[in-house]
Amino acid sequence: MNRAATLTLNAPLLMLVAALALSTPFTAGAAPAFLDYAQQQTQQSQAQEKNDAASAKQHKKAARAQIIKKPVPTLHNYKKNHQPAGGDCTKDKLIQQLKKQLAATPQTDTAGANEQAALNKRINELQVALSAATAEKEALIKKAGVVQNNNLQQSQAAARQQIQQLTTQIQQAEAENKRLSASFTTLNKDKHALMTQLATTEKEKQAALEQVKALNADKQPLATRLAAAEKEKQAVLEQVKALTPISSR
Repeated sequence: MNRAATLTLNAPLLMLVAALALSTPFTAGAAPAFLDYAQQQTQQSQAQEKNDAASAKQHKKAARAQIIKKPVPTLHNYKKNHQPAGGDCTKDKLIQQLKKQLAATPQTDTAGANEQAALNKRINELQVALSAATAEKEALIKKAGVVQNNNLQQSQAAARQQIQQLTTQIQQAEAENKRLSASFTTLNKDKHALMTQLATTEKEKQAALEQVKALNADKQPLATRLAAAEKEKQAVLEQVKALTPISSR
């Protein structure tokens, strides 16, 4: 009973898995993993069915052995073992019992044969589904390889373009650095010339200040001499006036 239920449940499930593997548009990364899972489930189902078949076969052998070992009820044995109190056993009941017992054996064999045929059919279906899923898996892996190769080529092209752009930017930066270095050198030269000119101007300024100081120093004695000369001039004029006669005045 459990084995039949397992076959009934696994059959639609595995067929659905195979159908999904063949029809659903998986991505390149998810399809191989799903197909591996479907293959694993199929293998597990096959192993379980083989185990169930072996168990059923052993059970059938045990049932046959029990039937063979079981003594065939005769009228004498049946009367001996099943003699009801106060009544006799008829031949009709014994014949009916024998017919039922004999009819049970071919039914068991027929059920086992049908079950084996159904199992073989199911195994063939699973093998076909597995082959289709494997082919689909290989196709998806190949397609994923092509897509990955294209993506790699595109990435390499983008990387080369980016490297070229960075190289151009570096060259421009180096040229700008050289230009700025030349400008800095020129500014340093101009700065040195200006500092030299400033030092010369400062020296000239100091010399002019020294000359002004010297002139200021010479100015005071000159004024004193001029005042003394003016006094002498006045004294001479006074003497001249004194010497000149009044009449001549």
